[in-house]
Amino acid sequence: MNMQNWNPYVRFARTNERSILQGLLQAIDHRIFYCHSGNGLLEAAGQSYPFHAGTLIYLPAGTPYRFLFEQDIPVFSGCNFDFYQAHADLSTPIPPISYNRFHLEDILEKQIFTESEPLSQTLHIERAFSLEEKFIEIAEEFVNHNLYYDVRCSTLLKDILTQTARLAATREQGINKKKAEDILQYIHSHYHLPLTNGEIAEKFNYHENYLSTLILKYTGLTLHQYVLHYKMHMAIVLLQSSPVTIGEVAEKVGMPDIKHFSKCFKKTVGHSPSQFKAKL
Repeated sequence: MNMQNWNPYVRFARTNERSILQGLLQAIDHRIFYCHSGNGLLEAAGQSYPFHAGTLIYLPAGTPYRFLFEQDIPVFSGCNFDFYQAHADLSTPIPPISYNRFHLEDILEKQIFTESEPLSQTLHIERAFSLEEKFIEIAEEFVNHNLYYDVRCSTLLKDILTQTARLAATREQGINKKKAEDILQYIHSHYHLPLTNGEIAEKFNYHENYLSTLILKYTGLTLHQYVLHYKMHMAIVLLQSSPVTIGEVAEKVGMPDIKHFSKCFKKTVGHSPSQFKAKL
């Protein structure tokens, strides 16, 4: 399933919710929850997941689930949604129903993921604090019903879902997120230097093959490819924003050999630096 084609339909959104249905339930649309406070357990598809502040829980349509907690009901935000707009005519919130009354054929979106994709299954992600404000904002948009609220809700949810998929993939592949981000930040701060794989590996005290694999898992590019990608990005910024010569740009991105710089630029952008500059 291509994320670029997602156009989520938010059927219902709420925040600071303390009213949670009891018993084993299933829903015909998808559910995503964020816990602001409180503690408890979620049983979903035969497994138990603890939740507390910062926990994100994603439930694909048709997943059997139930929340278990004591007297202090946790505070949640969440959405009932589809990944596409095909069933936007069903605008009324569709409550989950009891497990023994559920029929799989009633699921609105069927087989939209392959088994290898992160959002094909229940997700339980800890420390998703970066998404808290987005959950609050999407609920406020939905409740206030301001002009274009539906488009805004869809945009916010797509961002939440994309970041959820990224967090899940990072966890599944055993990626050291902090290490990867430290390396990327180092590249961003030192792109004006030649920056070889060996030099970066020496800086972080790891074998260059390990770092290259780490960055590949995190960004989809090898370490060398990412360095080149960022240098070319900054070259475009410089060409667009300042009256500099191509030679000066090459120097500023740590590639003083103009012929090599021009070759890399054309391979990345599709035009030579002079052709790109002439179009500005």
